[in-house]
Amino acid sequence: MRRLLAEAERAAVVDADTAAALLADGFGAERVGQEVEPPKTLIFVPRDRFDRLAGRREIAVTLSAELLAARNLVLVAFDA
Repeated sequence: MRRLLAEAERAAVVDADTAAALLADGFGAERVGQEVEPPKTLIFVPRDRFDRLAGRREIAVTLSAELLAARNLVLVAFDA
């Protein structure tokens, strides 16, 4: 999880419907999300798509209680 977060410039909590829509649009879920408890859906998207996500709640990219409690996270890579 730390390695994944090290690659992320931005992060946001989204609802299950938003995460499902991103997966349906072809964005892949990071496997490490299923290896933690509770399981999480972690999805990297391009910066412009991130900025257009309705209802996103942007949070700090750090192993905080807020991030660890989130079930659906959308991330932007530094090189996106």
